[in-house]
Formats: sequence, C-alpha cells, structure tokens
Amino acid sequence: MQTIHGVLLDVFNTGVLITGNANSGKSELALALIANNHKLVADDAPEFTLQNKKVIGQCPELLRGFMHIRDLGIINISKLYSAKQLKQKTNLELIMHLGDSRKLNRTICGAKVPQINLKRTIATNLTNIAEVAVKDFILKQKGYDANKEFTKKHQQLLKRKKS
Repeated sequence: MQTIHGVLLDVFNTGVLITGNANSGKSELALALIANNHKLVADDAPEFTLQNKKVIGQCPELLRGFMHIRDLGIINISKLYSAKQLKQKTNLELIMHLGDSRKLNRTICGAKVPQINLKRTIATNLTNIAEVAVKDFILKQKGYDANKEFTKKHQQLLKRKKS
C-alpha cells in the first residue's frame, strides 16, 4: 500500500489524483469539481494498492467523506452535498499536478500513471480546465488525438493553398 498527499476524485468515471504543494489549491479545485457533480474518494491521504495491474485508490475508513478547506477547516461532503458525491474507491488513471513539474508520468505501487501539469493563474478557471483535461485524456485513451487531427487538417489546408 502507498499513501500519497493529494485529493482523489472520480471525474467523468475516471480516477484523478490532484497533487501539488501546500496552498496550491488542490482542495479548492476538488471542491469545485464536487460541486459540478463529480465524486470525492479521498482527501489528503488516499491509499493506493495494485490489483490486477490497476492502481486502486481509496480513503481510510475514518476519513471518508471529510475534506479540509483552507480558511474553513474540516467539512463533511455528504452533509453539505449528498452521499452520492462520495465514491468508496476508483481506478487511478490520471494525476493532475497543480504547479510546475516536468514529469509526464509518476510511478505509484510500481505502475506508471500519466500526469498532466496545470499552472494556476488568477485568470484561470481551473475547474473548467480540469474537466476538459480529463475529457481529453479519456478521448486519447480511446485513440483520438485532437493535436494529430488538427495537424493533418492544417497540412491539407496548406496543400490546397499551394495548388
């Protein structure tokens, strides 16, 4: 078992671990995603195990449903929202790191997990960007790559202009 500091969520049926330094906005982003009907698995100390080559994340039983929000303290998600906003465990498929990092993967329980890095700025609506990042990840897992399609169409356009 491996414990990692971060917030584990289920976003569009995809296990996402939000990581970052202290005060990077992990819990605030997680809370905004929960408000958008995504599910909390674990805040602060999710536990991971490897089962059938998949990294499974869950919350220690005593901490289930609770989150720490800077300036507010401890909150209970099932009391504030609904027990439907909680999920017992999820397959970890993506790490979303808030801040500077050059890592594209992270090894958890001996398995590589893809990581995307989001820099937070005042003008950034991080909740929308996080949701789009997860949707784009899901599409890539299904074999679709918008960058490849755009490049192909751009090359076709250039060829037409030369003709």
